Amino acid sequence: MQVFFSLPLLLCHVTVVTGVAGCHGDRDKDNRPRQNCTAGGFSDIPSGLDPTTEVLLLPVNQLSSLSWSNYKMFPDIYEIDLTTNKTIPSYSGFHAGLNMEQRKSKAYFHRSYNQLPNKSVVNDVMDKLSTIIATKRMPFAFLVGDHPVYVLITLLKAENPNKYRDIVPFLGPFHTQCVMMSAIYKRYKGSELGDVLVAGGVIAEGSVDRALKGKHYKRGLRCLRLMYEALLSQLVKGRLVPNLADETRENLEILRDTSLSKESRAAAHMALEDDADLESLITNLFTQVEASDMADYWRDFLSMTDVLMQNVHAVHICNWDEYVPCMEKPGEDKARAAEMERSALKAVIDLVELTRCGDSLDLEEEVVEELFKFTRHVIYGDKKSSTMAEARAAKWKRMKNRSFTRLPPDADSLRQHCLRANYLAYLVRHPSLKQHPSPLGHGWELIHALLAGSAGVLLLSLRVLRLGSNDLEFLRDGSFSPCPSLTELYLPHNALTSLPDNIFAGLSKLEILDLSSNKITVLPPNLIQPLVAIEALFMEYNKIQVMPDDWFSVKDIPYLFLSANPWLCSCSLGYLNGYLNDYETNVYVRDGAFINGDAESVVCASPERLRGRAEQLGRVADSLSTQHALGRHPALR
Repeated sequence: MQVFFSLPLLLCHVTVVTGVAGCHGDRDKDNRPRQNCTAGGFSDIPSGLDPTTEVLLLPVNQLSSLSWSNYKMFPDIYEIDLTTNKTIPSYSGFHAGLNMEQRKSKAYFHRSYNQLPNKSVVNDVMDKLSTIIATKRMPFAFLVGDHPVYVLITLLKAENPNKYRDIVPFLGPFHTQCVMMSAIYKRYKGSELGDVLVAGGVIAEGSVDRALKGKHYKRGLRCLRLMYEALLSQLVKGRLVPNLADETRENLEILRDTSLSKESRAAAHMALEDDADLESLITNLFTQVEASDMADYWRDFLSMTDVLMQNVHAVHICNWDEYVPCMEKPGEDKARAAEMERSALKAVIDLVELTRCGDSLDLEEEVVEELFKFTRHVIYGDKKSSTMAEARAAKWKRMKNRSFTRLPPDADSLRQHCLRANYLAYLVRHPSLKQHPSPLGHGWELIHALLAGSAGVLLLSLRVLRLGSNDLEFLRDGSFSPCPSLTELYLPHNALTSLPDNIFAGLSKLEILDLSSNKITVLPPNLIQPLVAIEALFMEYNKIQVMPDDWFSVKDIPYLFLSANPWLCSCSLGYLNGYLNDYETNVYVRDGAFINGDAESVVCASPERLRGRAEQLGRVADSLSTQHALGRHPALR
């Protein structure tokens, strides 16, 4: 009988060897399948784990993010332990943005100089860049600026040709187009071009000059485009149309008729592309213009504007082969210039992958993987990592001045961002839609009747989550909404200073919440309102001074830990005093693995004369309240 009863116990603790190095499988005390990957050096969830796993232990690793999608391979997951993944102390799953708060969605930017970029500032930047080039043994480096800065860079390089030989001035595409618009304006400002645009109702008289100068980018570009198309239309009607064959004219009419089917218009377009006579006529269009000063004058306008339009179109569709010809400068070393420009703008080639966004409403997994790859390779310059988690880990190890905001996103957040971007791109690329499709399921969901970003993953079986000792600094609203069945949540020994009001929204089954040993200073009034099943709340070793009124109104918590907080013994503690008097048997302290009831563990930290006096907590609060009512509060004297 003794052997019979011990046999199940032995079976529960037999170690099962798995095919994943650094992990081993067994069963926990409740006979649940468990994978123990403690201190395995993992930066992501190891592949090849048994999908029937219910308990996953990954403490003391290098996990960079709490990506809920990583755990959907375990449909019956019950407990996840991510304690002490300090190497990369941040988590940023889409609804688990546990890293530092991002106030705005914008590029990360450090302001290095508190003054305008005058000549001395630009000279200092170029000196530092020259040092970097020499130290890192770089063949060259691009220095990008707007037009005034570009002029200063070019001037300084001309003054010091040897010193700044390897610095290449580079004008960004936007400023390049503004300069082109300004050049066209200077050439044609006496041609009454502005008067024609005003008379045609294209633009108001007071805005036309600034628009054509490039000061109003969109309006100026629209004016030049309309004038370009009008002149080109007149030229085509006068020179091209009379020489067209009847079949070619019919195909052109089919293209103009939007009421015809898409198939017939596509067939006409294909026929025109293969029309050799049409191609020859278009090629010789400008050479057939009559020779006169006026014809040459406006032909130059078409040529200059054509380069501008080509530049705008190339940047818009990210086409390198189209961008390079419109940027060539006469008299320069084209081979070296092309090599350096190709190096600086190599990302433009990769941007072509983004053009698949918006093709269809449902984003294909192949496109998602391309976007992930683009993010790693182009945006973060990491061509070695094969996953976003590996890229985060590698980035963190390389950073000297470590900043959470500069880490790559994790797979969850990036996937939902891609879904939203694809949805918006789909609307832009299909302007003829009579009704927009619902955004729900395409990166958005309804939360409290409001449209919000979608978590994308639900772990309905997850009951226990351990995130202690990870240096977490920030939690966002809805961080744990993907796991609504949680009963135990452990967040001790982190660096949390504040908590959002709705951080625990939806956790109606949570029974144990551990927030001890953080740096929390203020308790949100409604923090525990959603926790209707809460049984134990650990808040000791924080920096809490005041308890909000009616904070425990949702439920009387049987096990409450409030010691080692700097309580401010003032009239604001009236509510806490009353609660301690009514429920003093609910207040406990921890002594190793044991807990002891101790209502006097909640002691004053200030004012100084009452420091450490538990018996004065209620008395001081009552006294100060009475003084305040009688107008004798010390602050009113």
